[in-house]
Amino acid sequence: MIKQVLTAALLVLLSGCALRNSTHPELHRQRGQRLDWQAAATAMPVLSVFHGTEISQNGAVRFRYQGVFENNHDALVLVGLTPLGTRAFALTHDASGRHFEKLPFYRMPISAEDQLFYWAVATLPVEPLQTGLSGLQLTVLPSGRRLLKRGDRIIVTIDQEQSAAGRRYRVALPHHRAGKQWELLFQVHDWIEESVAADK
Repeated sequence: MIKQVLTAALLVLLSGCALRNSTHPELHRQRGQRLDWQAAATAMPVLSVFHGTEISQNGAVRFRYQGVFENNHDALVLVGLTPLGTRAFALTHDASGRHFEKLPFYRMPISAEDQLFYWAVATLPVEPLQTGLSGLQLTVLPSGRRLLKRGDRIIVTIDQEQSAAGRRYRVALPHHRAGKQWELLFQVHDWIEESVAADK
Protein backbone atom coordinates (compact mmCIF):
# COMPACT_ATOMS: atom_id res chain seq x y z
CA MET A 1 0.00 0.00 0.00
CA ILE A 2 2.81 2.43 0.91
CA LYS A 3 4.53 1.63 -2.37
CA GLN A 4 1.37 2.49 -4.32
CA VAL A 5 0.96 5.79 -2.47
CA LEU A 6 4.60 6.72 -3.12
CA THR A 7 4.23 5.82 -6.80
CA ALA A 8 1.09 7.97 -7.10
CA ALA A 9 2.84 10.87 -5.35
CA LEU A 10 5.82 10.57 -7.68
CA LEU A 11 3.55 10.66 -10.72
CA VAL A 12 1.84 13.80 -9.47
CA LEU A 13 5.19 15.50 -8.86
CA LEU A 14 6.40 14.56 -12.31
CA SER A 15 3.18 15.50 -14.09
CA GLY A 16 4.59 18.95 -14.83
CA CYS A 17 7.03 17.25 -17.22
CA ALA A 18 9.95 18.80 -19.05
CA LEU A 19 9.03 21.22 -21.84
CA ARG A 20 10.82 21.06 -25.17
CA ASN A 21 10.10 23.43 -28.04
CA SER A 22 10.99 23.63 -31.69
CA THR A 23 10.05 26.23 -34.25
CA HIS A 24 8.57 24.25 -37.14
CA PRO A 25 4.77 24.45 -37.62
CA GLU A 26 4.42 21.16 -39.52
CA LEU A 27 3.63 17.68 -38.30
CA HIS A 28 6.71 15.76 -39.43
CA ARG A 29 6.82 12.06 -40.09
CA GLN A 30 10.22 11.97 -41.75
CA ARG A 31 12.38 14.55 -43.44
CA GLY A 32 10.60 15.76 -46.58
CA GLN A 33 7.27 14.24 -45.46
CA ARG A 34 5.03 16.57 -43.50
CA LEU A 35 1.55 17.86 -42.91
CA ASP A 36 0.95 21.56 -42.40
CA TRP A 37 -0.74 21.81 -38.99
CA GLN A 38 -2.87 24.81 -39.99
CA ALA A 39 -4.28 22.94 -43.01
CA ALA A 40 -5.06 20.07 -40.67
CA ALA A 41 -6.67 22.25 -37.99
CA THR A 42 -8.93 24.20 -40.33
CA ALA A 43 -10.02 21.06 -42.22
CA MET A 44 -11.77 19.65 -39.15
CA PRO A 45 -14.46 21.11 -36.91
CA VAL A 46 -13.52 22.30 -33.43
CA LEU A 47 -13.70 19.08 -31.44
CA SER A 48 -12.49 16.91 -28.59
CA VAL A 49 -12.07 13.16 -29.04
CA PHE A 50 -11.49 10.75 -26.16
CA HIS A 51 -9.93 7.54 -27.47
CA GLY A 52 -8.02 4.44 -26.51
CA THR A 53 -4.81 3.83 -28.44
CA GLU A 54 -3.26 0.41 -28.93
CA ILE A 55 0.15 -0.10 -30.53
CA SER A 56 0.93 -3.59 -31.88
CA GLN A 57 3.90 -5.25 -33.52
CA ASN A 58 3.20 -8.30 -35.70
CA GLY A 59 -0.21 -8.69 -34.02
CA ALA A 60 1.12 -8.57 -30.44
CA VAL A 61 0.02 -5.56 -28.39
CA ARG A 62 3.08 -3.67 -27.12
CA PHE A 63 1.51 -0.54 -25.63
CA ARG A 64 -1.89 0.85 -24.60
CA TYR A 65 -3.08 4.17 -23.24
CA GLN A 66 -6.14 6.40 -23.05
CA GLY A 67 -5.82 9.76 -24.74
CA VAL A 68 -7.50 12.95 -25.86
CA PHE A 69 -7.20 14.63 -29.25
CA GLU A 70 -8.31 18.26 -29.50
CA ASN A 71 -8.59 20.75 -32.34
CA ASN A 72 -9.56 24.36 -31.59
CA HIS A 73 -8.41 25.76 -34.97
CA ASP A 74 -5.56 27.50 -33.15
CA ALA A 75 -3.78 24.25 -32.31
CA LEU A 76 -3.78 20.48 -32.65
CA VAL A 77 -3.28 18.72 -29.32
CA LEU A 78 -2.69 15.09 -28.34
CA VAL A 79 -2.61 14.15 -24.63
CA GLY A 80 -1.93 10.70 -23.17
CA LEU A 81 -2.85 9.56 -19.68
CA THR A 82 -1.21 7.07 -17.32
CA PRO A 83 -3.31 4.21 -15.88
CA LEU A 84 -3.78 6.40 -12.77
CA GLY A 85 -5.28 9.19 -14.89
CA THR A 86 -2.38 11.64 -14.66
CA ARG A 87 -0.91 13.25 -17.76
CA ALA A 88 1.83 11.14 -19.30
CA PHE A 89 2.54 13.39 -22.27
CA ALA A 90 1.13 16.39 -24.12
CA LEU A 91 1.95 17.39 -27.70
CA THR A 92 0.72 20.68 -29.17
CA HIS A 93 1.19 22.16 -32.63
CA ASP A 94 0.29 25.84 -32.93
CA ALA A 95 1.45 29.00 -34.69
CA SER A 96 4.54 29.23 -32.48
CA GLY A 97 5.65 25.68 -33.33
CA ARG A 98 5.77 22.31 -31.59
CA HIS A 99 5.49 21.96 -27.83
CA PHE A 100 6.08 18.56 -26.22
CA GLU A 101 6.22 17.48 -22.60
CA LYS A 102 6.22 14.02 -21.04
CA LEU A 103 7.06 12.06 -17.94
CA PRO A 104 10.80 11.24 -18.01
CA PHE A 105 10.31 7.47 -17.90
CA TYR A 106 7.35 7.34 -20.33
CA ARG A 107 8.40 5.55 -23.52
CA MET A 108 6.16 4.63 -26.46
CA PRO A 109 7.25 2.49 -29.41
CA ILE A 110 5.76 5.06 -31.83
CA SER A 111 6.34 8.73 -31.04
CA ALA A 112 3.51 11.06 -30.03
CA GLU A 113 4.22 13.22 -33.07
CA ASP A 114 3.90 10.27 -35.45
CA GLN A 115 0.67 9.26 -33.70
CA LEU A 116 -0.78 12.76 -34.12
CA PHE A 117 0.27 12.67 -37.79
CA TYR A 118 -1.42 9.28 -38.32
CA TRP A 119 -4.56 10.42 -36.47
CA ALA A 120 -4.82 13.45 -38.75
CA VAL A 121 -4.26 11.35 -41.89
CA ALA A 122 -6.91 8.86 -40.72
CA THR A 123 -9.63 11.36 -39.83
CA LEU A 124 -9.26 14.56 -41.86
CA PRO A 125 -11.33 15.24 -44.98
CA VAL A 126 -9.30 14.05 -47.97
CA GLU A 127 -9.08 17.20 -50.13
CA PRO A 128 -7.71 19.64 -47.51
CA LEU A 129 -5.53 16.84 -46.15
CA GLN A 130 -3.90 16.33 -49.54
CA THR A 131 -3.38 20.09 -49.83
CA GLY A 132 -1.49 20.14 -46.54
CA LEU A 133 0.70 17.11 -47.28
CA SER A 134 4.24 17.44 -48.64
CA GLY A 135 6.28 14.55 -50.01
CA LEU A 136 3.30 12.17 -49.75
CA GLN A 137 0.18 11.32 -51.76
CA LEU A 138 -3.13 10.13 -50.35
CA THR A 139 -5.32 7.67 -52.29
CA VAL A 140 -8.79 6.54 -51.24
CA LEU A 141 -10.07 3.19 -52.53
CA PRO A 142 -13.78 2.49 -53.23
CA SER A 143 -13.85 0.46 -49.99
CA GLY A 144 -12.92 3.61 -48.06
CA ARG A 145 -9.40 2.39 -47.28
CA ARG A 146 -6.83 5.18 -47.34
CA LEU A 147 -3.37 4.59 -48.76
CA LEU A 148 -0.59 7.02 -47.95
CA LYS A 149 2.21 6.73 -50.50
CA ARG A 150 5.69 8.03 -51.05
CA GLY A 151 6.06 7.75 -54.82
CA ASP A 152 4.76 4.27 -55.69
CA ARG A 153 5.49 2.81 -52.27
CA ILE A 154 2.66 2.41 -49.73
CA ILE A 155 3.89 3.54 -46.33
CA VAL A 156 0.55 3.58 -44.43
CA THR A 157 -2.83 1.92 -44.88
CA ILE A 158 -5.83 3.15 -42.90
CA ASP A 159 -9.17 1.42 -42.41
CA GLN A 160 -12.15 2.90 -40.60
CA GLU A 161 -14.11 0.24 -38.75
CA GLN A 162 -17.28 0.14 -36.71
CA SER A 163 -17.23 -1.80 -33.44
CA ALA A 164 -19.72 -2.23 -30.62
CA ALA A 165 -17.79 0.48 -28.78
CA GLY A 166 -18.00 2.91 -31.74
CA ARG A 167 -15.81 3.91 -34.65
CA ARG A 168 -12.15 3.05 -34.78
CA TYR A 169 -9.24 3.64 -37.11
CA ARG A 170 -6.72 0.90 -37.87
CA VAL A 171 -3.40 2.29 -39.12
CA ALA A 172 -0.97 -0.28 -40.53
CA LEU A 173 2.67 0.59 -41.18
CA PRO A 174 3.98 -1.91 -43.76
CA HIS A 175 7.67 -2.72 -43.66
CA HIS A 176 9.86 -4.76 -45.99
CA ARG A 177 11.13 -6.71 -42.95
CA ALA A 178 8.42 -8.92 -41.46
CA GLY A 179 9.67 -8.36 -37.90
CA LYS A 180 9.01 -4.63 -38.12
CA GLN A 181 5.30 -4.53 -38.93
CA TRP A 182 3.57 -2.01 -36.66
CA GLU A 183 -0.12 -1.18 -36.26
CA LEU A 184 -1.97 1.59 -34.44
CA LEU A 185 -5.60 1.19 -33.40
CA PHE A 186 -7.46 4.35 -32.38
CA GLN A 187 -10.72 3.37 -30.66
CA VAL A 188 -13.00 6.39 -30.35
CA HIS A 189 -14.87 6.53 -27.02
CA ASP A 190 -16.43 9.98 -27.41
CA TRP A 191 -16.38 12.51 -30.24
CA ILE A 192 -17.63 15.99 -29.32
CA GLU A 193 -17.89 18.70 -31.97
CA GLU A 194 -18.39 22.29 -30.88
CA SER A 195 -21.36 22.80 -33.22
CA VAL A 196 -23.09 19.72 -31.76
CA ALA A 197 -22.39 20.81 -28.19
CA ALA A 198 -23.69 24.32 -28.94
CA ASP A 199 -27.02 22.96 -30.20
CA LYS A 200 -27.74 21.11 -26.98
